[in-house]
Amino acid sequence: MKVGVVGCGYWGSKLVKEFYDLVGKENLIVCDSDEGRLAKIHEKFGIETTTNLLTAIKKSDAVAVATPVFTHYALAKKILQNGRHAFVEKPIAKTYRQAIKLTEIAKQKNKVLMVDSTFLYSPAVRKVKQLIDAGEIGAPRFATSRRLNLGLYQADKTNVIWDLAPHDLSILSYIFEDFPESVSAFGTSTVIKDVADDAHIIIKFPKGQQATVHMSWLHPHKVRETIVVGSEKMLIYNLDKDPQVEVHDKGVVLKTPEPQTAADLEYKHSAIYPHIVSGALPDMCKHFLDCITEGKTPLTDGVYGAKIVRILEAADKSLHKNGKVIQISY
Repeated sequence: MKVGVVGCGYWGSKLVKEFYDLVGKENLIVCDSDEGRLAKIHEKFGIETTTNLLTAIKKSDAVAVATPVFTHYALAKKILQNGRHAFVEKPIAKTYRQAIKLTEIAKQKNKVLMVDSTFLYSPAVRKVKQLIDAGEIGAPRFATSRRLNLGLYQADKTNVIWDLAPHDLSILSYIFEDFPESVSAFGTSTVIKDVADDAHIIIKFPKGQQATVHMSWLHPHKVRETIVVGSEKMLIYNLDKDPQVEVHDKGVVLKTPEPQTAADLEYKHSAIYPHIVSGALPDMCKHFLDCITEGKTPLTDGVYGAKIVRILEAADKSLHKNGKVIQISY
């Protein structure tokens, strides 16, 4: 199988490396409008490069897209319409309507359409899900997530929600086994007018769970952390810590079935159970190729990608309506 990669900037160059390891030099072609980038890729990997999109598509069986989000729809549409499988960086499109259209084309052409949602292929996130499913923390009640860093502002004025929230929306929907029914978002535009660079989203799920997500491009430290509070214990997933997953046997113990005051409560501060895990990118790229060769539906298929875009649209709408709760239908 020959794979094409369109876009070889920061993320695209990572995909080039992973597909190089999976399919080899002779089965990889890279396309970019920047000849300087292509020269660096060719020098490093010795693979075929081109500035012509159609050439890359026609020479490939499957094409990965790692370009700015506003280009995703047009590129993925062209790839699918030319009868090639498509792997698209998150979010899959700028609108839910565009995303649904891509799923329709993929179905008509009988091609795999997959979203690059890296964290769902992470051993750490899979370990989190495994522990929750095994009842390790009891029934999951709520979650808090923080994704903070200094930068990076986008050339197309994409705000921090569209840039960072897809990761957390993916993780939370995976953990709670459902997609949100409503969102409320607040944010500030500190550096560029009307471009939110710090935001909070409150998310409600159909089964009663709730989550809050804080995203920022204006934070002195890089933070990628999710905490899930269960009825028995608490779980922390922290990508920038070793170990990445910890179960904390901490919580509130009820002295009576229906506590009325703090006197009816006591607290437990007990053991921590670390779970050491590793990276995700190779597994995700392999999953894409396996779905093609084995005729399977990707974990993060086009329908999944469209739902994430639907949530992002609702959060963006709430942001511009001062936090109004937006109900979501899919």
